[in-house]
Amino acid sequence: MSIFTTPPHFDPERIGKPTQLTAAQITGIVLINIVLLSVAVSIGDAPMVRMLVILGDLLITIIGLVGLFILQSRYRPEMQDDEHYSRYLERKMTMEYEARRRELEAEERRELILTENDPPDALSRQEV
Repeated sequence: MSIFTTPPHFDPERIGKPTQLTAAQITGIVLINIVLLSVAVSIGDAPMVRMLVILGDLLITIIGLVGLFILQSRYRPEMQDDEHYSRYLERKMTMEYEARRRELEAEERRELILTENDPPDALSRQEV
């Protein structure tokens, strides 16, 4: 008798929290390792094929862990819970807005200084 009466069902759209995404990625790596290592054990008298399967397993594990590291480090703010992410976005947008506003004010001041320092004849010569 099987442990599962129905096949396991998995809905990707139900993964909403960062810890669930991390768990799904780690579970995928572990399942791939289990499958490849069981294939390597079941291979009979072909040591080269067994070694290639094990090397493939190691390569897939390394790629998966590097991907997990990149996901956790580069996209860290995006992987926070909704409340924390909304606060992060608010701070980021406010900082970008303030920086752009300061740049525009500085540019306006520079233009004002240039127009105040230019004599009227210079302005008329520039227009011609």
